[in-house]
Amino acid sequence: MSDKELTRDVLVELFTKYHGHAAVSKAQLAHRFALVDAFAIKAGDRVLELGCGQGDCTAALAQHVGPNGHVTAVDPAPAGYGSPLTVHEAQDLLSTDPHLGARITWIRDAPISYLASNTDEKWDVAVLAQCLWYFASPTVIRETLQALVGRVKRVAIAEFALSTNEERAVPHVLAALTQGALAVFDPTNTSNIRTCVGPESIKTLASEAGLKLVEERLITPAQEYQDAGWEIGAVRDEGFGKSIDTLIPDERARAYVHTMRRATLDARDSLQGKPRSMDVWVALFDV
Repeated sequence: MSDKELTRDVLVELFTKYHGHAAVSKAQLAHRFALVDAFAIKAGDRVLELGCGQGDCTAALAQHVGPNGHVTAVDPAPAGYGSPLTVHEAQDLLSTDPHLGARITWIRDAPISYLASNTDEKWDVAVLAQCLWYFASPTVIRETLQALVGRVKRVAIAEFALSTNEERAVPHVLAALTQGALAVFDPTNTSNIRTCVGPESIKTLASEAGLKLVEERLITPAQEYQDAGWEIGAVRDEGFGKSIDTLIPDERARAYVHTMRRATLDARDSLQGKPRSMDVWVALFDV
């Protein structure tokens, strides 16, 4: 068995503790490894990962950079955020891995704040892997990318594509757009989708920040990848419908988001079998 295969088996065991199911852990990790392959991470790279969360992608990055590389993983989430294991607990689990633990430094801070406080630090590549929807606004995304200029050689971004050619992924697209619409009216939103931006908007923000697009592609997650079910479930939840009525004062806007919610649920209910997660857009930029 190769070191990579051994590392993946160890990580599946670790991640099963917080995903709760081995098949889910395998699908999540396989997707992250596919992203890091697309990011063209090399052995020996010094990587700055922004929005690392519980560390799924961090683990794949640490495996790719090898013993001579390093990953600085930054996320502002409180230590107690996340379920069934918190961000702190999940990161601690990764730190116990004898191969990967020493390759990772965890930083609990907002990306812009961390970069401003560590002006002498530079990296080979900055990675933002499916984290942009957590940002507070497009302006914060652009300012974060601007802060990377002069600090990294390249930037790798992955985010859901908000498009699909697969009928079973349509409910996921609709669920994401519906959550994004509600988030506009909720300044205290702490859900998975706070600023719902697609590839064209991200490319515009990156260009405004001084980044040059080099390559872009789509990656299709495996059927077992769970984000579609999670996001559709969030929209189906009774509390989501109540939040529409509570948070949106304008009658037309309220009716519109209710209609989006209904379209999401109708699309899901019309499917035979489980929904799929939509494609993920991956883009590489020079700085």
